[in-house]
Amino acid sequence: MADMKDIPDGTPPAFAYLLAKAENYLEVGSDAYRAGDAFKMPSAEWPQPLLEAVGRGMEQICRFRGLSRDEPFENLGVDGFYALLATLHFKCGKQMLVGERGADFLDAMYMQHRMTGQQIVLYNLVPKPALPSPGTD
Repeated sequence: MADMKDIPDGTPPAFAYLLAKAENYLEVGSDAYRAGDAFKMPSAEWPQPLLEAVGRGMEQICRFRGLSRDEPFENLGVDGFYALLATLHFKCGKQMLVGERGADFLDAMYMQHRMTGQQIVLYNLVPKPALPSPGTD
């Protein structure tokens, strides 16, 4: 697990909160985390692939991913990213496409904590949607 003293200089204060929550999630698992969460997140109604994406996101937070364009979240997709941040009680205020990497888009996500108002910008690498072939409906 990450250590709070390993948080890179210049990291937004909200990231320490994310790191503490992610470490707890990985230590106790999704069911116990939900039982102790004020909003009962992650939702027990979510399908297994979405819960797996939340777990991958928590692991990446512990590796300080998502803080920069150079080290974005990966393999979460759009739905997984939103589920991860909902689990951590954040909502998206603004989303901007800030780059491309091969077959992926790089999004900057301006997030705000639902209760405290803490803000953080996180970066998420997502697959570009498949375009229909010419001549198909």
